Amino acid sequence: MAEGNEQRVALLMAKGGVTDRQVQDALQTIWATLKNDSDVRRFAEKEKLSPELFGKDEKIPFRVGQAEGQILETGAILVIIGKAALAWGTKKSLDVLWDRFIWPRLQKTLPDVEETDRYGR
Repeated sequence: MAEGNEQRVALLMAKGGVTDRQVQDALQTIWATLKNDSDVRRFAEKEKLSPELFGKDEKIPFRVGQAEGQILETGAILVIIGKAALAWGTKKSLDVLWDRFIWPRLQKTLPDVEETDRYGR
């Protein structure tokens, strides 16, 4: 587990000058589209994710960051679940949400970003 009660989801490697801000912006855009997707809603219901996760003003439960005291190599971007997001569902269900719905779309949006590690799976 990362410092500050955040849990790691994935380690990404950005090439071609892609910044962590661009990745976060892309994640938020993807989430805005997926929040109303019927497949995502069925998945959320099956996994018992809180409906609050899909609230009008809710931000994506994943964010880019760096664990306190951790030095990552240039271009490395850590994707984490914040403590507040864990109130909406289990780490496992949020991992599956990432794997099944978020990561494939992020790959298409930012092809210069690769996933190099999946924490805990």
